[in-house]
Parts: sequence; C-alpha cells; structure tokens
Amino acid sequence: MTSNRSTAARIILIIALTIAAFIALSILLILLDANEGNVIINAIIEVGRFFSTPFHEMFPQSSTDRSVLINWGLGAIAYVLLGGLVIRFLR
Repeated sequence: MTSNRSTAARIILIIALTIAAFIALSILLILLDANEGNVIINAIIEVGRFFSTPFHEMFPQSSTDRSVLINWGLGAIAYVLLGGLVIRFLR
C-alpha cells in the first residue's frame, strides 16, 4: 500500500509542477510580448490561461502585465501548495 501512495504522490507532484510551469511560462511569454499568433506560443498561453482562470481578477490592477503577473502567479503558487498538501496527506 505504501508504494501505491508513493506512486500517487509522485504523479500528483508531477501534475502540480507541470501546471505551475505552464502558468509561469505563460506569464513570461505575456510579459515579453511574445507573438500569440504563433501556434506554439498561443497553445502555451491558452493552457496557462485555462489553469489560472480561477485567479483572474482576484487582485485587479491598472496594468494588464501586472495583473497577469500577480494573479496568474498566485495561481501557479496555489497549484504547487495544493499539490504539496495532497502529497502530505497521502504520505
């Protein structure tokens, strides 16, 4: 049973870190004003946008870049923390 929990914990960690990485990469691409017309750039930003949706406009800002940085950044942090909590519960 312990190995099943350990495997589940690793999978959850990988998922949480992957989601956080997509959000962080999306933030970087938006802040660097990357060409969203590019298929790869657009796909990365859309994945980041999808997973950060619950955090959009949590703290409204006058600047779009600042809003993305703060709100989406909180989303990335939340996924990592939530993944960590679930892992602790499993172990």
